[in-house]
Amino acid sequence: MATGNKMSNAFSPKRVGRWVRELGELWSGRRSPGLFVAVGTQNGVRYVTLPDRIWATKSHEFWVFLGALLHRLKPESILELGSGRSSIYLSEYASKQKKRFVSIDENNKWVMLNQLIARFGSLGTDYFHFVSLDSKGYYNESELKDIICQPPDFVYMDGPYNDRSGIMQQLHTLGLCEQADVIIIDDIQWRHVYDQMEIFRSRGKTRTSNIIRYDNPKLTQYLCVLVRSDLQPVVDDLLRVLAIETVKNYSREQCVCD
Repeated sequence: MATGNKMSNAFSPKRVGRWVRELGELWSGRRSPGLFVAVGTQNGVRYVTLPDRIWATKSHEFWVFLGALLHRLKPESILELGSGRSSIYLSEYASKQKKRFVSIDENNKWVMLNQLIARFGSLGTDYFHFVSLDSKGYYNESELKDIICQPPDFVYMDGPYNDRSGIMQQLHTLGLCEQADVIIIDDIQWRHVYDQMEIFRSRGKTRTSNIIRYDNPKLTQYLCVLVRSDLQPVVDDLLRVLAIETVKNYSREQCVCD
């Protein structure tokens, strides 16, 4: 009788449904032009395809600058909107220094990739979160409220991929970001992102701006490091040591994308 119960449980609708889902994910992964990984979860194995498009990265000097900036300023709480290579440096700092870090992305492939990299580095994997986009194309604010439990003092803005203007209508998220001492804003060659840079220079706190240029094969891109005014000497020191030249007098008229 016990053997019969075991057989019945083995082929229960829930378990069979899980097998069917796993086989579907495996088939999708094997047909993908890119790579895929198998990840164990409480509900079985998930087969997840990894990003098939990787953007050109910033210079080695910039990544050293980011790590050194974290080391010098020692932020207690970090928020990243849009994950990528920066997630590696931010998560390593948070994990080794036991600080809070939340990384958000609308693409589950990037979330899974960063969890995978963190696992190989013996870092925490619970920093990375998938958040869907709302009807206006920005991160769903109710989901953000559930994940972000403390105002960040260091923000890295690099998402969503298509349109970032939605943050200006989300009072909760905007209120969190405006309290930060450091706000790094990528892709200010987009006009609407450039406008956000101008707003965050004085929103919540007075911040100085440091614009850095980096090139990839298709587009010259710019990012801005906004820091609370009294922290600017730290930035100046790091830029000098790493021989990173900032761009002076970059204007909205120079932006190439809407």
